[in-house]
Amino acid sequence: MSTGFVKLFRKIMNTSFYKKPNTSHLAHHLIYRANRFPTKMIFNDKEIELQSGELITGRRVLSNETGLSEQETRTSLKILVNTGFLTIKTTNKFSIIRIKKYSDYQNGNSKVTSTLTNQQPTSNQPVTTDKKYKKEKKEENGKPFSSESIKIVEHLYSCILKEKPDFKIPEKNGCSKEAEKMIRIDKRNLDTIIQVIDYATSDDFWKSNILSIYKLRKQFDRLEMQMKKSRGDKEW
Repeated sequence: MSTGFVKLFRKIMNTSFYKKPNTSHLAHHLIYRANRFPTKMIFNDKEIELQSGELITGRRVLSNETGLSEQETRTSLKILVNTGFLTIKTTNKFSIIRIKKYSDYQNGNSKVTSTLTNQQPTSNQPVTTDKKYKKEKKEENGKPFSSESIKIVEHLYSCILKEKPDFKIPEKNGCSKEAEKMIRIDKRNLDTIIQVIDYATSDDFWKSNILSIYKLRKQFDRLEMQMKKSRGDKEW
């Protein structure tokens, strides 16, 4: 296992909720889903600004993404709040979750973050002095990769590395370009992509076949259909 993941898991191991599998699973999931940088988004026709370590979600969404029941999700969130891992700001339409020490967990996950690029398409993008790193964060046409494409790549390979810690992550720009196509060309929804990744990397058959963004994109419709059928969505 990489040094970054060892540090990440040790941080979770040192928490009081580590021996509660559902809570530990949800904590890892929230770390991967949280926004890496401050960002602005439109939700219900209103602009919302999220800080690093924050995400907009709900119990039903988290239940679908993690495989936990809504009751298990509710219980785990309560534990994470009571242990000081996160805070939840609830409105009548959504909740904003903030991981209190997000930077500690994010810095620990070095294998993924050092292999993949991180580009935030807003004016809040942190400045780096590493010229080579900045250059690699751009596509051939000079446009930066979206935060959504970076999140897709990070999430897929984070899930794969849990199953196979010595997995060799493919060339970074190629991964991000393919993820960008899923958003811009295929018009895929980020939340749906994350759900499909979670399904593919936990299914006994698919987890040994979906080992790249290219394969994920190629098999996406089939994966989504099987995912919905397996969880009993109404259209099935």
